[in-house]
Amino acid sequence: MSDVPYPPAVQTIVVGLDAFEWWYAEELMGAGKLPHLAALRARGTSCRLANHLPYRAELSWNRFLSGADPLTAGGWPASVMFDPASYVAHTTLSSVPEPFYAGVPGPVIAFDLVHASLAAGVDGDQVLAWGVHAPQYPRVSSPPGLLREIDQRFGASPSAGNDVAFGSHDPDFIRALEGALVASVGARVEAARWLMERRPEWSLFLTSMSEVHSGGHLCWHGVDPSHPLHAGRTSALAGAAMEAV
Repeated sequence: MSDVPYPPAVQTIVVGLDAFEWWYAEELMGAGKLPHLAALRARGTSCRLANHLPYRAELSWNRFLSGADPLTAGGWPASVMFDPASYVAHTTLSSVPEPFYAGVPGPVIAFDLVHASLAAGVDGDQVLAWGVHAPQYPRVSSPPGLLREIDQRFGASPSAGNDVAFGSHDPDFIRALEGALVASVGARVEAARWLMERRPEWSLFLTSMSEVHSGGHLCWHGVDPSHPLHAGRTSALAGAAMEAV
């Protein structure tokens, strides 16, 4: 008999598509360009979520991870805070309290979640800042060495950090960004598959895909007709890049 334990009766996969505007997703699904996502929606349940006010950058991820509101009394700061007295904006490290999956009977695999921090009490694997947009936390894993092995097998994310440059006006930059983001999606999927196969008895697998977020920083003018740069010379190229990602 095999020494590998059987998978549990129910295994749950949570995939977060970071900054993927619902109307754009529906537009692509309607055109037949996202058949797998359309199939998931067709055989499941869907709803639209409204972001809470006041808005803070990526705050929805903090709420998702903790189940709490960081802006309430006794909460913790958002990743980007603004001081109205001095007009200074500053960033903070991810400071989410214990995430909800710390209380899930394991093994749990949490791979590259937006704004996650290394949490004690998680029964399973945690990989942080492999290539997620604005991680707000150092590259680290639990158990130690797991992130290093992912880098060795699949490489570091090809797009990590390159979405903060200024290049929306440069066709060559947009082409390079598109290639890096598409390659990052491929490497992320392969790493996720390997993590699940490495520990087949997992009960909950979570990951976030932030390549659309990264592309949107520099290519959204090619998608949104109301964008002030939509009539610019790189708009068509940027729109094609977003669709490819």
